[in-house]
Amino acid sequence: MSKPTLAEIVGKLTAKQRKFAEGLVFGGLSKAESYRQAYRWNGSSQSGMRVSATRTAQKTNVALAMKAMEEDKTARWWADKSKLQNFVMEGLTGTASNAESDITKLKAFELLGRTRYASIFEEPQANESTTELHGSIIDTIQARLSMLLSSGDVIDITPSAARGKARRVQESKAIPVDSGQDGQTLTGGGEGG
Repeated sequence: MSKPTLAEIVGKLTAKQRKFAEGLVFGGLSKAESYRQAYRWNGSSQSGMRVSATRTAQKTNVALAMKAMEEDKTARWWADKSKLQNFVMEGLTGTASNAESDITKLKAFELLGRTRYASIFEEPQANESTTELHGSIIDTIQARLSMLLSSGDVIDITPSAARGKARRVQESKAIPVDSGQDGQTLTGGGEGG
């Protein structure tokens, strides 16, 4: 058996129940306010209206309709990525500009700074991993150069050799290699001591 569609679920509601559910899901209203608008509540008891609103929201068919409406609303947001991005950016800029709480404003500014539009803040982990990667590459290159140079063979990398093929030449003179602390030759990769 297939899952019922939104239209089928909403079709089982009365007009007032549908208006109540839509007010909650799409209108952003409280249960009491949505109930007041849908049922045209003009009773004197506010607590009675709140009780009736809660009972209506808990009815099985109304609860199912609200859940289906929420799912549909979410699916529509994700289907149109640019609309979602604009909504988020407008919400953040509005919060950053209009929020009463300084903490809320700061959080909105922080989130705005982290968006791909602003990219003001970089994650420290990204910097650390990039530095580690660069250090590892440098260590590997230095270790391979040390191995090549210690064999007594030197690669000719002069411009004239670069035009043709690089060739190995025998040299008797020592070539300096970067050294670490205490004059030890760097081996790279941390395997030396």
